[in-house]
Amino acid sequence: MKDSRILLGLVSLALVILIAGGVLLFISMGGMVREMGEIRGRILSLDLELKNMKILENFLTETVGGRERIAGSFVGEHDLVRFIEDLEDGGERNGVRVRVGSAALASGVTQAGPTFMLEAEGSFTSIFRYMVFLENIPYEIILEDVDMTSISQDGKKIWKGSFIVRLLSYES
Repeated sequence: MKDSRILLGLVSLALVILIAGGVLLFISMGGMVREMGEIRGRILSLDLELKNMKILENFLTETVGGRERIAGSFVGEHDLVRFIEDLEDGGERNGVRVRVGSAALASGVTQAGPTFMLEAEGSFTSIFRYMVFLENIPYEIILEDVDMTSISQDGKKIWKGSFIVRLLSYES
């Protein structure tokens, strides 16, 4: 009987230790489950951030050409020669001889960009095509004055055009 009491006490003690261990295991597993949830949330957040970065990277890659065209439509102080050459090359492509008569920087804050006085010579059709070219040039310009006159030279009818062009897409 004494032995059975000792055995019952040992079994009860083992059972209490086992239950206490199970409770501690359950509590520690609950903490781990919470940590796993937090880690899973951080992973999902980082995954979403990575997807957004990839979308942004793809957008930037896809818009490189457009951004370069936009940047190319602005003329700085060092690009004025390129702009004048573009005006002259456009004349050659349209069969017009173009000469830049004068160029003047904006005289005040209210005026935007430099002004160019262009003189063009060719057939009426060529002068008109050059005027269309000017209206569609990839720079922001205003044709402030357009004058076309017909003259006879060596028995041929030649047209002269004079254009005052203000460059609005100018960066000083």
